[in-house]
Amino acid sequence: MSYIDDQTGIINDAIEHYTKQNISLKFLEASKYAILPEGRRYRSLVGLEIYKMLGGNESRFLKGVVGIECIHHASLIFDDLPCMDGSALRKGKPPTYIEYGEAIAILSGLYLFESGRRLIYENTREHLDQPEKVDEVESLIHQTIVGMLRGQEIDLQKDKSESDLRESIHQKNRIFHLACALPAYLLPQKEYINPLDEIGANLAVAYQLFDDIRDVEGIPEITGKPVRMDAGRKTSIGIYGADEVKLQLAWRLQAIKENLRKIEPNSRLESIIEHILTRPS
Repeated sequence: MSYIDDQTGIINDAIEHYTKQNISLKFLEASKYAILPEGRRYRSLVGLEIYKMLGGNESRFLKGVVGIECIHHASLIFDDLPCMDGSALRKGKPPTYIEYGEAIAILSGLYLFESGRRLIYENTREHLDQPEKVDEVESLIHQTIVGMLRGQEIDLQKDKSESDLRESIHQKNRIFHLACALPAYLLPQKEYINPLDEIGANLAVAYQLFDDIRDVEGIPEITGKPVRMDAGRKTSIGIYGADEVKLQLAWRLQAIKENLRKIEPNSRLESIIEHILTRPS
């Protein structure tokens, strides 16, 4: 088993643990359907590796990692709805709204948003005992979620300008900011907050660029969602062309590597991020 597979297994076990419920409700069942067992856990992988790179003990951050996954999967539930992207496939299976109906899907998305906030907030209080520092993380979570909602609203616009597209690409994947910067808020290495936030910003944009490329060139059996779903929409491919998007992706990957090397040369995270941004998954 590869290192990435091993870490993914650890994250999946943590999700099972921290999302366990003793009551039976449809929206709870739907939330488990959305978040387990499929998923590459890329945001969690990056966040967990940064946490360890900064000297943290992996087990102390798993609750926060599950919070990141909850927020991310809440956004996927909403993104798939007919009033949004109307996707017919997610992770190789029907999305939550098709499997459970739109009403239950919305309730499950709200539940995952709230669960994600709670888990990250609890994990923050386990790391920090200064109220003002805890408040900084709460503000970071709020900015992340509002940014994701802003990005989704812009993405729904039919006539996006180039600047609108750039803003949407950045904001829709803002959860990468949270995954990259949160470890520095929780651990003593506060001097790394800015470079890690920059890594998160580049990773957020680069991942969307790669996703746009996969939309054109991907294989449904590998990507787990329909190919050319964004045909006719203003995406990076439609505005810049595939060749230019690939150049921008390569530039951002290099910028991420350079920032990482300033924190820790020869970090394992470098190869993980390259895997995320180049493998046709």
